[in-house]
Amino acid sequence: MTGETKMNMTKTFRGLVLSVALATGALVGTGTAVAQTKPVPLCDGLISAPSMWELNYDPNGAPNVQDVFNVTLINNGGAACPGRLVVKSLNGDLVLRSTETTQTVPFYLHLSTPFRDVTPGPDDSQLNGTDISVPPGQQGILPVIFGVTPGMNLPAGRYTLPVELEFRTTNNRGNVIAKPVTLVLNVRSSAMLGIKGEFTRHGSAAVINLGSLETGIKTPATQVYVRSTSGYLLTVSSDNHGYLKHRLPGWSIRYNMRMGQHDIDLSVPYTINMPVPAAYPDDYPLSFSIGDVENMRAGRYSDTIRFELMAL
Repeated sequence: MTGETKMNMTKTFRGLVLSVALATGALVGTGTAVAQTKPVPLCDGLISAPSMWELNYDPNGAPNVQDVFNVTLINNGGAACPGRLVVKSLNGDLVLRSTETTQTVPFYLHLSTPFRDVTPGPDDSQLNGTDISVPPGQQGILPVIFGVTPGMNLPAGRYTLPVELEFRTTNNRGNVIAKPVTLVLNVRSSAMLGIKGEFTRHGSAAVINLGSLETGIKTPATQVYVRSTSGYLLTVSSDNHGYLKHRLPGWSIRYNMRMGQHDIDLSVPYTINMPVPAAYPDDYPLSFSIGDVENMRAGRYSDTIRFELMAL
């Protein structure tokens, strides 16, 4: 075409100008088409949250079975991010599992504002409605309650579950935003000691009344109990080394005690050793073997028995 233009310069000048004008018009038209197909702005977000959510739980102390963890949704895109938070188990478990045994602990995850249960279940959560909408260049905070229902007799140890937090947009105008998190429950090694049944209180001491002292077995409806999340040592000792003593010097009655299956000679300290790491809900019924009371002076005889408990 260039060669033809050179040979017919005078004759075709107007046509050449016209052709250029048409070409220019075609370029303008092409530019307009590109503007019309420009991508619609999308939500472009990310999730910021602690990578580990930990609860420290002492069954024998102050209960601490839940806490709040903030999930922050950051929108770096050009459109709002409306959607819902969904939590999925990464290994298929729907409970926290011990790192050492087969013991498991149920748990729950709740959005606190607005309230919604986001605990992982056997089926995927459905996107119905909008929980939050984050404008472009801004962020939104979702407070999530992580709690456990530990039940009774939970052994000490560490219980975990890997999950994934997903924020799914409800208008399909953004990507699925994901963040892995590990849920952790730490159960302390702790033990609690107490007494129940027939007894009275005198200050901080429990008083067991054996009634009229006679040689033989006395079995009050009294139990010493231990609640431990791990192994324990229970030491029993007598202030009078196994004697009930009169308030006047020189008068005493020998006696021994039985705790559950343990026959205890109170002349020396006695230790019950439960070394296996497990949960122990142990009850020890008490009975007392009273020695010879012949020719004893009338009056009140007593002794103080001490129980010392240590968690292993």
